[in-house]
Amino acid sequence: MAALTVFYSWQSDRPSKVCRDFISRALDDAVARLSVRRGFEIKVDSDTRGVPGTPPVNQTILDKIEACDIFLADMTFVAVTDGGKRTPNPNVMAEYGYALKGKGTKRIILAMNTAFGPAAELPFDLHHLRHPAGYAVDDVMADGARRDTRARFSAQLELAIEVVVDDIMASPPEPSVDVKARLWQLAIETQNARIANRPPVIVSQPSATVYLVPAAALEGPRLDLKAVALARRLLIPDIQARAIEGQDHTQWWAHAPTRVVGNAPNQEAKWCSRLLRPGVVETVFTIGERIDDDPDIGVEGLQLEAMLVASVDRGLELLETVGLNGPTLVAIALYDLMDVDLYGGRGRGRIRLPSLGLTPVLVPTGERRAGNSLHHAFDELWLASGRADGSPSFPGSGAWAGYGGGPAYVV
Repeated sequence: MAALTVFYSWQSDRPSKVCRDFISRALDDAVARLSVRRGFEIKVDSDTRGVPGTPPVNQTILDKIEACDIFLADMTFVAVTDGGKRTPNPNVMAEYGYALKGKGTKRIILAMNTAFGPAAELPFDLHHLRHPAGYAVDDVMADGARRDTRARFSAQLELAIEVVVDDIMASPPEPSVDVKARLWQLAIETQNARIANRPPVIVSQPSATVYLVPAAALEGPRLDLKAVALARRLLIPDIQARAIEGQDHTQWWAHAPTRVVGNAPNQEAKWCSRLLRPGVVETVFTIGERIDDDPDIGVEGLQLEAMLVASVDRGLELLETVGLNGPTLVAIALYDLMDVDLYGGRGRGRIRLPSLGLTPVLVPTGERRAGNSLHHAFDELWLASGRADGSPSFPGSGAWAGYGGGPAYVV
């Protein structure tokens, strides 16, 4: 089995000997014992450790969190608000939030020195997690007592990590070529039957269409209607956006309000999302608009990437919420592109194609962020516009830069 990595998110607001170094030594001992006992390597990583040169700290940390198998965060309280509430380190909280979004709760372990406050006082959004692996050590504790406490805490970490390791090893293997082919066939059938599926609205061109096809849909499952009712909010790209919602016996949908566009005979919307039986998510959205009589339609490429990634990630969350598990095929196509100029970075280029289908991507089971998996597809998008080096969004780490929150990716 390939080595597993535990990323340790630490803080330095409390003395190192009772927090940062204390947890680090206990963690090193725990993974060393566990590696010997389980017969494969478990590594510990943190901050910019092992990265040569002077890398950008924030992006390096986010890339490492994205790549790790298990995320461990020190939630020890380090401050008190004006209202009297204890708070953990804000950087640790930010890294925890990033890990939670990408990995879910099953891959996260929390640690805490309760000498600075009990776990019961953690922020509300941490209450749904199991209590942290805890210990109580202040900076005046005798060395012998501190070593004994560290040994007990290390045993807690070993147990917590092993639970996550067992879950990782129990995850289903990569799907066979046959499953991939069946998912692709279902995507094609859904697209070909689009008119028969009665889309509730026309989406203005040029547009992008995104299909998410989970392996669970191959079995034609009965959808849990209560779960769908809770999840359908995820059909809306912005919770503050005004949306028209509805459903029939074949689908649930949400779309933007319609408006008259030019001399078109029918009103059109800027976006529409649907959950189609037996479990396919379809999102269609306008990627750009002509300004006055300009012959070109300018589309900001990084923002287009961000809209595509947001659509896919939201769809993955929706599928998980309604219980449609397993690997998920992501298929993206763009239409009416003859007048579209893709710009960003070092210039702009005309796509000059009526349509462009990007290579389908299979997102592994449990993955909630698909940006990194779309590297090849985004390269194709930029190559079609004449940019020889493909997408500018994947630095040396290979992680999609939009997850770092840069202004170029704000839609």
